[in-house]
Amino acid sequence: MRQLCFLLLLFSALQSFAQTEVKLTGRVLDEKTLKPLENVGIKLLSSTDRSVIKSSVTDAKGEFVLFSQPGRYHVKIEFIAYKTQLLENREITKNLKIEDIILKEDVQLLKSVDITAEKTTVELSLDKKVWQ
Repeated sequence: MRQLCFLLLLFSALQSFAQTEVKLTGRVLDEKTLKPLENVGIKLLSSTDRSVIKSSVTDAKGEFVLFSQPGRYHVKIEFIAYKTQLLENREITKNLKIEDIILKEDVQLLKSVDITAEKTTVELSLDKKVWQ
């Protein structure tokens, strides 16, 4: 009976060590205004095959938090109208605060399109419609 209790205690202790997670935090800012950007996509990618491990978005203060197992990862930062950034091979073994991430605008001038249309004149009377 003592051996069984000892084994259960040992396995529960090992299980608690195996589930330790690390916290990755940071803040995303606009390059021109240095104001925080809200709803920026943050992805934690596997360093081997670049598959998505975890993802999050920034809050109103431009801050994000990701929890993951310790390891080596790529951090991808994406937002509409801004250039995507990739922080490669970040070793995350303990809680880590990434320096402020500055995103640059990705503005492209597209070809202009002119739309022209002709409107037909319709004349309505009591008993008929006349198009000219």
